[in-house]
Amino acid sequence: MPRESVAILAALGVLLVLFQYTALPKLAFTVGARWSLPDFLENLTRVPWSALDQTIFVAMVGLVLSLIYLEVRRQRVCLLLEWVFRSERSTIVFTALVLCVSVRYYFSSGDLTWGGDAAYHTLYAWIAAEGFKAGTIPVWTPLVSAGTPFLQFYGFTFFYAIGLLDLLVDHLDTTIKIALGLAHTASGLAVYLLTRIAFRSRLAGFVAALAYTLSFWHLQQVLVMGRYPISLIYLFLPIPFCAVECMRQGLGKPPVCSAVLGGSIALLFWTHPAYAAWSFCLLLAFIVICRARPNRFSLRHLGVGVAGGLIFASYLVVPMLIERGWTNLEHVIDLTYEPPMTWQHLFIWSNHRTRLFPLPEGSDHWHGGYLGISLALLCAYGLVRRIRSRRSLRVSDWPYLGLVAATILVNAWRIPFVRDFEAIQSMGSGRFLLFVVFFLSGCVAFACREHSRVGGTQRLLPILLAVIALDLGTTTVRQPYHFSREKAYVNLGSLKEDLLTHTNTPRQFSSSRFFHSYHPVNNLTAAMGRRATIYGPYHEHPRADDRFIKPFLDRAVAEVGGSDQEVRTVIGSPVGSILLEGFHLLATQYFLRPKPGGGIVQLDFGDTSPIIVSNELRHAQTAETASDPFMILSEMRVYPVGHRADRILIPDRIPEAAHPEPATIQLHGHETRIDDTSIRFSVSGPAFVRLSYAYYPFLAVRLNGKQVDVFETLDGFVGLAVPPGEHHLSIEGHLSPARRVILALIGCLSLGIVLWSRRKTRR
Repeated sequence: MPRESVAILAALGVLLVLFQYTALPKLAFTVGARWSLPDFLENLTRVPWSALDQTIFVAMVGLVLSLIYLEVRRQRVCLLLEWVFRSERSTIVFTALVLCVSVRYYFSSGDLTWGGDAAYHTLYAWIAAEGFKAGTIPVWTPLVSAGTPFLQFYGFTFFYAIGLLDLLVDHLDTTIKIALGLAHTASGLAVYLLTRIAFRSRLAGFVAALAYTLSFWHLQQVLVMGRYPISLIYLFLPIPFCAVECMRQGLGKPPVCSAVLGGSIALLFWTHPAYAAWSFCLLLAFIVICRARPNRFSLRHLGVGVAGGLIFASYLVVPMLIERGWTNLEHVIDLTYEPPMTWQHLFIWSNHRTRLFPLPEGSDHWHGGYLGISLALLCAYGLVRRIRSRRSLRVSDWPYLGLVAATILVNAWRIPFVRDFEAIQSMGSGRFLLFVVFFLSGCVAFACREHSRVGGTQRLLPILLAVIALDLGTTTVRQPYHFSREKAYVNLGSLKEDLLTHTNTPRQFSSSRFFHSYHPVNNLTAAMGRRATIYGPYHEHPRADDRFIKPFLDRAVAEVGGSDQEVRTVIGSPVGSILLEGFHLLATQYFLRPKPGGGIVQLDFGDTSPIIVSNELRHAQTAETASDPFMILSEMRVYPVGHRADRILIPDRIPEAAHPEPATIQLHGHETRIDDTSIRFSVSGPAFVRLSYAYYPFLAVRLNGKQVDVFETLDGFVGLAVPPGEHHLSIEGHLSPARRVILALIGCLSLGIVLWSRRKTRR
């Protein structure tokens, strides 16, 4: 073992980590900014680098030059790599260490950003963490929109993992950093295992792991765009392929391979059903390729693994299909509006802060990212070698076949008729690049294996690694977090203290809601101020979110803006009266909107109520009323002062009803917790009440401890009849009957597997 090379590499790794903590935080001003390369370099020269920063940088340059000298004169780096790849243990340890240093930016100091999808995923992670701390697994929460199913129509693996990890860490930002960093590192190790087994080469596995980890789209999609759950898709995607490859080659015990196959399929679906569906299709194609060639393996364990994975996955997938009509998912999610990527996005060097050459006019967006020109050249080299060999189709060709399939998926939105499929529309274009990165890593492994057959690989390996480091390693020199969270609170104006302070217990939250027209602020403020937001970021919210809340908020944002005088004019107009009534129906106390010329429009509506009373249930006067929140409000005629309305509008399927005398209502209390809410009130006579919580059929609504029947109002909220007197009303979510049945089947299947395994072990 060349000790001097080991010492230099170890020192270089330590200095890179140290540089991440001492120097790179000074680049926090680059978060969210994008420059041309000359401007970016000019900004770097203006950074007040300390003497320590400069010393570390010079030391790293010196270490790199020392490695180059040792390699040129004595081939010491080459000898080190030969020694590393001599055993499986040393290769895995070396790979893990290199990957950990490569993703050091995840563990940098600073606060998580709230741009892109980060704010939405952080909000859900916070809710999951709060639920776990309260000793519950929330399936419904009153803290988002008008109350919503929680992770019932959206992958839950990432958020529940954050909730569990945060029980130990107890700091959400740090928890998310740890989870993302570990997932990114582990994804590289997963690709190493797959390619190591598939191509029987430790070298190929190591380079593939580097390619998968360093490909910039991996970093951009997860950390820059804030799509945190996708980090687990990158991790789980190689595992079922690895399990099938082990079965094909007869490695490991078939039951274990079958269990790994089924478990990884289930985890993919539990993390993100859309990505998982396409992953499963590509996995089936891989299985067909494996079965089509000699050395066919038994279908029994393969079938058990696939079937078991689908059964476990059905807990999330089946209800998403049969219960989607109760949520915004009743409409097709169409992401084909996203601007198309260009070849410059994929093959011109970029770290998202800057790029080597500018993009074409109109293409400067982030729906596509740099893959790595070094990886593309390696892939092309492997393809040339494969074509020249003139061999028939082999199982080892799967990376190139998969890359072709992934490329077709990326461009499917361009193909007539194909783009009309919901499975294509719901993914857009850029999201399919994940599969391109995966198969591109496999192609890199294939190229390394092919080159090893002609000899001389070890001599060229240091050059190859140096090229990858220069190409993709440079994109890891970044500060992904900021130190300016307080600046976000400028968006809260003078209401900052009201929104960010509370007197509730650690398990309670402010009962009045707020709305900010800059959507990420809603999520950040909800977590920091422990306050419910009427804004719903996802499609799993009940139908009221799409039918009433979002159209009403869009109209409010359009109407309320400009100067203070213009705002007062709007509020004093008939339109302003309807806005006040609407916000009262939504139990929303605060409305905030940035002014076009600077400043904040901030409205405080005072006391809110989660309940209004009326003595009439009436149908809408026209069919158009149901699709227009302002028409609904005009017909209801809400009186915020008395928490009452002339009438509650209902769908035509519910019969009209009325009480002879109007009742009055008094609100005595309203408590909000992570997964339930309760209202204490009294009414003077028999009445109908409409709650500020959206109707969802799998809610347990209890009046004075007894579950009662409720109905859906025309605008999608909960309504019910109440007798006179003082009442205590509570709302909490529960699993649907379909989910309970599937859980029971999964439990029986799991028990059967355990009993079968124990019985077989005894034999």
